[in-house]
Amino acid sequence: MAQAKERHGRLDILVVNAGISHAPPIQDMDLASYAALMDVNCRGAAFTFAKAVPSLAEGAAVVFVGSVAGRKGQPGDALYAGSKGFIRAFARNLGTDPALLARGIRVNVVSPGPIATPLTQEATSNPEVSAYVERLVPMGRWGQAEEVAEAILFLASNASRFTTGAEITVDGGVAHV
Repeated sequence: MAQAKERHGRLDILVVNAGISHAPPIQDMDLASYAALMDVNCRGAAFTFAKAVPSLAEGAAVVFVGSVAGRKGQPGDALYAGSKGFIRAFARNLGTDPALLARGIRVNVVSPGPIATPLTQEATSNPEVSAYVERLVPMGRWGQAEEVAEAILFLASNASRFTTGAEITVDGGVAHV
């Protein structure tokens, strides 16, 4: 954050987008697997934001990237879903924080569903998994990274200048079934 502030003078937009999902089944969880996931998904997001606050410009936009799993759950991956539930609650609460609002700083969250990315390539190239996702998603397909980026762009832009503490779910309708 210090380098960004030195190079640019201030941060007008901050996108907090990090996450892993490598936890074993909950009954096999140990301290190391718990810590690894929570360190990235929760601690990393919280401290990224905390360290950015002094560099955020008046009127800055902050967008956290969560997951539909934080809203709906994710069978077989409770730890991941719980960590993304933290992101959802954390970002939504920051969006109405009086100290941030006094500086005009807006904080929102984008929660993607199944999105085709290099990280999901193994799943998207598996015909059984793809067929399952197509049945699961009311829109009948995987989302594209560009569709998530467009939601982030909206929340980072002046088009959303009266939006804070909000969540945009980019999931083809998964959260609603």
